[in-house]
Amino acid sequence: MHARLRRRDQRGFRLLKLATLLLAAGLPVTVAASAPTGVAALMGGLIAVIGGAQQLFKFQESRINYRSVCENLRREQHLYLARAGHYADAPDGDILLAESVERIHGQETTQPRLAVGSAAVGTDLLTAGVHCPPAAGSSSWSPRTPRGPWPLPSPTRGRSGSGAVAR
Repeated sequence: MHARLRRRDQRGFRLLKLATLLLAAGLPVTVAASAPTGVAALMGGLIAVIGGAQQLFKFQESRINYRSVCENLRREQHLYLARAGHYADAPDGDILLAESVERIHGQETTQPRLAVGSAAVGTDLLTAGVHCPPAAGSSSWSPRTPRGPWPLPSPTRGRSGSGAVAR
């Protein structure tokens, strides 16, 4: 769902930006071609409306916010599974994970349509996985490959021979 929202925001941003550029480039041509003044006024008004829509819907900011939350959740997931970072000495990693996920979730509540949903509740993060597509320009992912380091090991069993710590 998040990837779909991110794609929609990216498409909306690019579409509005392209429309603004086309109208702005066409405005001097319209005036130079001695088109009726109503056409030039309409084009100018559309540029203003599109600029307002960009500010209102905040497509670019939403996409950046989503990306940040996604990467923070992914980082937290990796730290938890490896029992590294602040999980290394934690007496109860599950509680620390829940608190960390809630903290990350709380940072993005200004954009309610980007809510993390069930993936933000305790170990659901581990079973559901954080489905974040890679950052733009990353060559480590294609539509045919899994979207992350899945399948994930159970945090209570560990993986023998892989260096993971069993609890």
